[in-house]
Formats: sequence, structure tokens, C-alpha cells
Amino acid sequence: MTRIVLLLIACCIGSTLYAQKPVGSLKGKVLDKQNKLVLPSTTATLLNSIDSSMIGFTVSDKEGLFEIKNIPAGVYLLNLTFTGYKDLYKPIRFSADKASLDLGDLFMETDTSMLAAVVVRVPPIQIKGDTTEFRASAIKTRPNATVEDLLKRIPGMEVDRDGNVTAQGKDIPKIYVDGKEFFGNDPKMATRNLTADMVESVQLYDDMSEQAKFNKIDDGSRQRTINIKLKKDRRKGTFGRAAAGLGNEGLYEGSFFLNRFNNDFRVSVVGNASNTNRMGMGGMMNMGMGGGGGRGGGRGGMAISGGRGGGRGGAGNTDIFGAGVNFSNEWGKKLSLQGSYAVNGSQSKTNSQRQQQSFFANDSSSVENSASNSSSDNLNHNLSLRLDWKIDSMSSINMSSSVGIRSSGTNSMDSSRTRSVTKLEAYDAIFRRSARESNSDGLNFNNNVTFRHRFRKKGRTLSIGWQSSMNNSDMNGANETPYYFLKPNGDTASITHQRQRNFNTTRNFNNTLNTSITEALTEKLTWEINYAYTNEHNTSDVDVMEYRNISKDYDSVNKSQTNYFENNNQHHKFGTNLRYTLAKGDLQIGGTIQFTTLENMSHRELFGKDSLMVQKFVNLAPNASYNYQIDRQSSLRFGYRGNTRTPNISQLQDVRDESNLLYIREGNPNLKQEFSHDLNLSFNRMNPNNFMYYSIDASAGFTRNKIVNSIRLLEGGKQLSRPENINGGYQANLGANFSIPLKKTVSGKSSPLSLQSNSRLSYTRDVNLLNGDINFNNNRSASQSLTLNYWNDLFDLGTSGRFTYNDASFNVQQATRNRYFNQNYSVDFSCNFFKDLRLETNFDYSINSGRSDGFNQSIPLWDASLAWTFFKKKNGELKVSVVDILNQNSNVDRTVNDNYIVDSYTQILRRYFMVSFMYGFNQFGGRKGGGQKGQRLGIG
Repeated sequence: MTRIVLLLIACCIGSTLYAQKPVGSLKGKVLDKQNKLVLPSTTATLLNSIDSSMIGFTVSDKEGLFEIKNIPAGVYLLNLTFTGYKDLYKPIRFSADKASLDLGDLFMETDTSMLAAVVVRVPPIQIKGDTTEFRASAIKTRPNATVEDLLKRIPGMEVDRDGNVTAQGKDIPKIYVDGKEFFGNDPKMATRNLTADMVESVQLYDDMSEQAKFNKIDDGSRQRTINIKLKKDRRKGTFGRAAAGLGNEGLYEGSFFLNRFNNDFRVSVVGNASNTNRMGMGGMMNMGMGGGGGRGGGRGGMAISGGRGGGRGGAGNTDIFGAGVNFSNEWGKKLSLQGSYAVNGSQSKTNSQRQQQSFFANDSSSVENSASNSSSDNLNHNLSLRLDWKIDSMSSINMSSSVGIRSSGTNSMDSSRTRSVTKLEAYDAIFRRSARESNSDGLNFNNNVTFRHRFRKKGRTLSIGWQSSMNNSDMNGANETPYYFLKPNGDTASITHQRQRNFNTTRNFNNTLNTSITEALTEKLTWEINYAYTNEHNTSDVDVMEYRNISKDYDSVNKSQTNYFENNNQHHKFGTNLRYTLAKGDLQIGGTIQFTTLENMSHRELFGKDSLMVQKFVNLAPNASYNYQIDRQSSLRFGYRGNTRTPNISQLQDVRDESNLLYIREGNPNLKQEFSHDLNLSFNRMNPNNFMYYSIDASAGFTRNKIVNSIRLLEGGKQLSRPENINGGYQANLGANFSIPLKKTVSGKSSPLSLQSNSRLSYTRDVNLLNGDINFNNNRSASQSLTLNYWNDLFDLGTSGRFTYNDASFNVQQATRNRYFNQNYSVDFSCNFFKDLRLETNFDYSINSGRSDGFNQSIPLWDASLAWTFFKKKNGELKVSVVDILNQNSNVDRTVNDNYIVDSYTQILRRYFMVSFMYGFNQFGGRKGGGQKGQRLGIG
């Protein structure tokens, strides 16, 4: 009643002043009325006197002081809340001639009625250091929403059609649930299977390595991360869902998801099977599906992709299956165990077409058109375990292990025709038709053990760690390819027939021992010294056998392509860092010196003898970082870091790969280490008062002794690629993001109408060698996207548009510039009918231009579904879906690399119909139910 009276008084005198411009700030100090003690962390909220919308809020500091800035002229109501105390309300009046108001001491009374049942009032957005926390209840979602739907409405966050999450312009590679991994490193398992009504808050922050979090020394491992905090009453219970769907032409989808939570003990089981190229239960089933396949004719180097030019779903026709279990438990406060196991497999058939334009000096070039049909089978097993043991309050041991077993097989038929635009040699075209098969088996193992100890002296720590890994691979393949070299009049000049079997066995073993010591020199200055020793042993055994007509068997050794190669790397790295804590941030400078011995031993079957090469390197790698918390809403971050990279065994092994005679590859045992310089700068601001967010980020980098491809044109139009070290490549990026509400927020809720923007500029200059001459591949890219979202109690509407421009050029042909565009527009609409019916539809339109003939496609994609929820608890759903109503689904892509541009088209599943049924259930905190009203029950 008191609050109502105060609001009425404020309304009577506030209407004439409300619309004026901001004039000042409001501050005060909060104390306990009885004992006069300060009350830190008191929430101060300023409400509009007319509609109770939130104008601003803050939290008092450790001295009980608070300040709310940028307040427009008007009359308001100040609300102070603190757990266990009665709410305090105070009418506030601001006029144009009153720049600020100091309320002095504000006394709060203890509320004895709240001591038995305390209700904590949390602001919609809290900023704690570099962590931004969004209260889920402040972000309105429909009753059947998943976590993915919740993330879409958080300022600065975006979720694409495939479920990939970006926040403030950066990818989110990992999502935790209550600070723990959920099915390993697959974010979609959490976002697509947990419902929004289970979430208390969403935390966004830059996660660091465990070592950096322990000793407070930044090691450059930051990555944007999301943590989903569940409501306390959703941390104990059983919940899940099961679904099945049937479509036309034998299509099907099926999945189940079962969870048992009992506070710290959690078990989740998931399964999935489909032939619609969709992962119904998130992306976990795709873990490790990529399989090796012998030695192919691919080409390395740095690739710049122009992005997919439209299309949804996986390429080709793929049958998938998978199952997994994830568990975690804690015993007291000292011991915790986490683990997961997943098995997944796939069978796919793919048809594709591609056109490759290659550019050379003197205006020479070639164009290759090819078509391919392939089928593949993959099977993968992944097991991971993690044990955390807090020995006591000062010491801990962390152990983690993972094992992966993979197998794959591929069969393909492809044909190509390569023609010279200008005469390169005495031929006009090359035609080939290939039949290939390959099989691969692999085993990898990773282990990590770390001991950490804090001494009694503040700031003094000790860490000792051991990391080991093993990666074994066994591949074999067969290749039968006739090459026809054609004259300008179309006659055959010569034929080369290739029939080979190849066997490639690789072994990789890696062990690293490291230690770190920190010491607090002063209260604000911390010094760290560290050391790491790494020993890496790699072997690669390549055997190539030629087919002989006499014996009708593959019994002739191809000595030029058969080789055993052994590589040993030893690294001694010494480092030191100084970290200074500022009033609003921290500054760190440091560096490492690394001594490397690179030893290569090669046995060439062609020469019948061994060769040994030893190289030694010394690299200095400085680093610096500066983090500045401008205020509670804004932060600035700068970083620089130098890094080395050692060439891998495939780049070092000095043997030719002639599995594709048109694109021959060989290694280079004389390669040196790369050294990269990377700089980044970012500014972020989040206004918790109105959910407005914006950020600016910039980055640049260049690499010394960069490993690039040296390409030589051989007789007959063949190309030989060999890795070399060279300088001259660099890249720079600039980005800006913002999210603004277009409609006033009410009572701390997110705005029902919002606009998001993402702008990116980038320039990349890659470098390689063409016939010994330096070639610069320059790529300029600009992109702009806008997203407009609106929701109310009846429907949701989302629209977006993205425009991407690319300009690629090669200095070997200055007159050749390739400008191409991607335009993507989309509309998403969902609406509730008659309470239990829901219509969902989305339309995407992609326009591609500036590509090769036949690849400039405009692709309209339209999907729709109608769902009916039923049963008493609304936990059953029957859905009818139509995917690609216009039957126009297509997949085109462009890639720019070294001295060539590739346009590709891949067959993709088109229009189909699906009828599906899903059943959901839950039992939380002793309350049973078949599913909350309106709980999402659709596949995917």
C-alpha cells in the first residue's frame, strides 16, 4: 500500500518533467537502522513514476555507497532491497537546474518476517569484473523454449541455423552447465536439450586455462565462454524426452534424452538416428566423424572461404546414429569425477561439382572442371574422464584422460578436364577419370596431471604438470586413374595410366613436463617464473606399390614415393611474467626464451640409404596484456603475444605424393619454425538499465618464416607443391557489434523489440611462391548484418539480412581481380493458435554473384511446421513438418587459396515431409509431471 501511495504522489508531479534530457546523478549510502553498519551489495533501482519501468539500477559497494548516473529530468521512485531487510522506497524529483542529488545516509530496517523465507531480488543484468550475468526471468521466452531460444534474445548473442553460438562477435566453443562440462566440448548438447525454464541465469565471460585461473597469470588461452546456471529446484530430479518421426521416401528421425540430477550427482543419456542430414539431439553425434583416406591429391596452404552461398543440412545423403552417456559426481568438497562416452557412426553418399581457376605468371592460367561421386562409412568411440581432488585447503591434484578410436572407409569416382586458357605447354587439355578407395583406423590418447599448491604467504604458488599424448593412424588406399593429354584439335597426344596401392602408418608421441612458481613481491605486484620441457617423437612410414600386368598384382615398389621418416623435437622453454594489479584492472608483461632441437632422419627407398639432419633454433617470445575496467558497465582489453610453431611430419617428410599426377606434393626437411606476432584490442559496454550493448574489436598479426606452398609448373601442365619458409604475409581485422532495444524495457524485462548489428572488415595478404617468384594473395572482405526481433504473447517474429563482399587478387596477374558477393535474408515466424496449436515457419533467401558460370545461384528456402500439444500435462506433441517447400535447396561455396579459386556445388537433400511425435517428462524436487505446460517437444 505504501508503494502505491508513493507512486500516485510521484505521478501527480512528474508528467511535465519526464520527457526532458538527462541532467545528473543520484547517490547515497545504505546502512542498518539499528546498528548503523553499512550494507554492501544493496540493490538500488530507480523506477519511472508513470509506468514503473526501470530507469537505472546499481549495487552498493563495500562501503555501502551507490550512484546511478545519466538520469533524465522527471519524478521517480527509488527502491532499495537487501536480503533480510524491508524494502525502502523514496520518491525522487529531478529538474533541469538540478545536476545531482546526494541523499546522504539511508537506513533500512530488518524484516523479521523474511528471516524464515528470504526472497533474493536480483537485477536483470549483473556485471562482475569480466563476467556479465543475465537473469533468465528477465528475458521473456515462449513456454516451450530451449536454452538456444533463450540465447537468441540475449543482447549481443546470435545463434545460426546450425545451432552455432556467437557472443559479441566471437564464437562460443564451449558451454558449461553449473560450471561443469556437459557431454564434452559440444555446446549444442546443452543449448538444444535443456529448456529455458530450467535456467536461473546465463553467464558470459572470457574463460582462461585452469593454470591462469589458479595463479592469476594470463597465458593467452582466453576464449569466450557461456555458463548456464540452473535453478536450485531443477538440480534434483529426472527429466527427458523421446521422439520419432517418419517422412516420405523412407526418411526417418529418432532420438531420446534422459537425465537424472541429484544436486552434485548427474547422469545424462542420449541417442539419435536419422537419414535427414540433421542431428536431432545436438551436434554430439558428429564428434570425430571425419575419417582419413590414404594419400589424396589435395593441396595445403592458407584458405580464405567466401562462405557458404546458401543451403541447409549436411551435404549429400547421410545416415547417422549415435549414443552417449555423461556423468558427474562430487563427494563432499574434496573429490569430484566427470566423464563421458560417445559412439557415433555415419554412412553417406555425395555428388559434387567444382571448378578451379589457377593463375600463373605471364598471364598464364588453367581451368579445371570436375565431378565426383563418393560414399563413406565412419565409426568413432570417444571416452573422457576427469578427476579433481582437493587434498586440503592449500593443495589439489587434477587428472584428465581421453581415448578415441576411429575407423573410416571411402570409395569415390571422379572425372575432370583441365584446359589451358593460354598455352602453358604443348597441350590444350588434360582429361582424367579416377577410381579411388581408402580405409583408415586411428587411436589417440591424451593424459594430463597437474599438482597445485598455495603457500601460506599470499601470492606464493607452485604448479607442476605432466601432459602426454599418443596419436596413431593406419591408412591404406588404392588408386586407378588414366590421364589423357589432348592436343588443341582434340586428338590424344599421350596417355599415362596410374594404378597404385599405398600404405601409410604414422605414430606420434608427445610428453611435456612443466612447472610454475609465483611470488607476491608487493601487495599489487606478482612475479612468475616457469619452465617446460617437451619431447615429441613422430614417425611416418609410406609404402607405394605399382600394379604390374605381368603378375596381375600390386607387387612393384615405387621407390620414389616409398619412404620411412622419423622426426624428433625437443623444446626447453624458460619464461617469466610480472603482473601489476591496478585499481580498475591489471597490467602484465613477460616473455619466454625457447631452445629447440629439430632432428629429422629419412630413409629413401630410391637411394637405399639414410639421411640425418639436425637444426637448432632459439626464439624470444614477448607478451603483454592490459585489462581496464572503465566502470561497472565498460571494459577495455589489449593483448600482444608471440608464438612459435614447429612444422609437422607431413610437411617435413621428403617424399613425393603422386596420387594425383596433376597436383604432386612433397615435404621439405629443411623447414624452420614459424614465429607469429598477434595483437588484439577490444572495448565492450553493456548498459544493464536498458539491455543496450555495443563493442569494438581490432586484431592484427604477421608471421616470420611462415610455412607456405612453393608451386612449380612442370612439363605437361602438372604442378609440384613443396612447403617453404617465407616472410611477407599478414592480416588485420576490425569489427563492431551492437544490440539496442527499440521499445522501452518494463520492470527489468528485456525489450520485446530489439535490433542487433554486426560489422566486419578484414584484409589478408597471404604469400606463396610460383616458379620461384613471390606471389601475394590479397583478399579484402566486408560484411554487414542486421537482425530485428519482435515478440509478444501471441507470436515471435525475427528478420535478418547479411551482405558479404570479397575482393581477391594475385600479384602474378595484377589485371585479374575476383569480386564476389553473398546476400542472405531470412524471416522466422511462430504463432500460437487456440492455445494448443503452434505454427512455425522460416524463409531464407541467398543470392550469390561474381562467381564462375553455373555457380551464381539464388536459393530460396522455406520450411514450415504445425504442432499440436496434448495430454493433461501438455507433454505430448504431434508435429507435421515440410522442409524446403519450394524444392530449391542447394549448397555452393567458394574458396580462395595460394594461386587458385575454387567454386563448388554439392548435392543436398531437398523437399521432404515429416510427421513426428515426441513425449516429454520430468520430476523435479519430488514434484511429478509429464512435462511443463507447453514444454518443447519437437525433434531438433
